[in-house]
Amino acid sequence: MNSDRKKINKIYSQIDKIALKGKDNYLEYCQYIDDSIEKSDYDNLLQCLYYSYYINIEKLITVDDVKNKTWNQIRILTNLTLTKKIKKLYDSKNVYQTSFDIWSQDPKYFIISISNPLSVTYSSASASTGIDVTRNNSTLNIDILNPKIYEIVISKAIWSGTPSIPSNIEKYQEIRGITQSSSYELEIPTSFDTQWLINTKERAPFRELNYKFNLSTNKYLGQIIEIDDYNDETKYLIKNRQFARITKTRRNYLEVSKVISYQPLIFDEPLILEDYDYSISDDENMYRKYVTAVNLLTS
Repeated sequence: MNSDRKKINKIYSQIDKIALKGKDNYLEYCQYIDDSIEKSDYDNLLQCLYYSYYINIEKLITVDDVKNKTWNQIRILTNLTLTKKIKKLYDSKNVYQTSFDIWSQDPKYFIISISNPLSVTYSSASASTGIDVTRNNSTLNIDILNPKIYEIVISKAIWSGTPSIPSNIEKYQEIRGITQSSSYELEIPTSFDTQWLINTKERAPFRELNYKFNLSTNKYLGQIIEIDDYNDETKYLIKNRQFARITKTRRNYLEVSKVISYQPLIFDEPLILEDYDYSISDDENMYRKYVTAVNLLTS
């Protein structure tokens, strides 16, 4: 009995290795079944399907039944490995997924955006950016990029219209006596959505510039769409996916779209992740794409 169990475990290990290489490895699976028959291991293989993959072997009348009716179940159970890895990745990045949508679970999550320089009338100004706003955990800092800046005023504001114009302007923080490029901590709260007007003054010659600054706590990060496709030349000709994988005519890729604005909702240009390493399995290729996609959305 122990000898039979060892054989069944060995068969499970072999089938698992085949399945982990990807869902297109069906031909290798069929070949393994044929090999098991030649080695008089076919009965043990059936027992493996029953005990390890919960397959009703009484309904498998012929060898073709085994080949045609068991691969999907094996792949579903094997694919739990990929599912668990993606779930672990999401947990480590504090995100979750609903359909194609990716959301942050971090209670301290927020996103910031700052416009290009604006004139005193809030039209686009032909000037280099003089400041940048960066974050350190829940704290915001304003970095002075232009050494001519000597004063900064941060005001609450409501931006509306096309082009966007601030209203209800309320002074909130002043930074004076700036003598060189440096960084200053902002007093802006980061626990709720706000809009701001940042005004800078430069010396010698005097110049005044404005910046529209938004802070959003909306936790919607964007979308990850998994796509399985062929190139145009073989799209309608190749039915065997194993052959398509070997001849490099098949693609597995992710389409990633990151939210860059919430009012209105605007996505960045979709990024297609289509690199494929044929030395590793489909699942491992897909997992690596998910790592890249999640890092993009949370950056």
